[in-house]
Amino acid sequence: MDARIIAGIVALLVLVGGCASEKMMPAKSAPVSQPETAAEESPVVAPDAVVQSSSDITSVVLHTKDEDIVIEVELAETDEERATGLSGRTVFGDKGGMLFVFPESAPVSFHMFGVPFLVDVLFIGEDMVVKNMATMSPCSREPCPQWHAREPVKYALEVPGGFIKNHPMGRDVTVSFQ
Repeated sequence: MDARIIAGIVALLVLVGGCASEKMMPAKSAPVSQPETAAEESPVVAPDAVVQSSSDITSVVLHTKDEDIVIEVELAETDEERATGLSGRTVFGDKGGMLFVFPESAPVSFHMFGVPFLVDVLFIGEDMVVKNMATMSPCSREPCPQWHAREPVKYALEVPGGFIKNHPMGRDVTVSFQ
């Protein structure tokens, strides 16, 4: 099957299923934390390293000009998980974010049908650089607004609404996994 057709099907599943992310975190959890020391429990996956399995990922590290921000994530790896995302949830979840892992880089869109809270999304390219970010508003009736990656991406990271505002990142934010 042509890669563009597959990418289109994946994008359609994401649009139909709800917020194109997996699970989010409950308000009582601390979604973002600064590491006190270098991560000792799991190795950091550098931007140019090959990830053996995305299921090995437990955290995303955003490398900004001022700080490294560590976010514990829930993964959305399958078509079903990506299509469902946060739809139907009333709280973000027990992690600080939801990382959508796509089979290959593709143009993706997200919408917030059935998600009753603000969600920020960071679109991440295969080169492990944040391509663009957006704050997505809840939507209870179709048609819902859509938020698009400006270029094909391999990952999308959803975090609680307000994250982007509270963590000004500027340009050239790189990403690694733990």
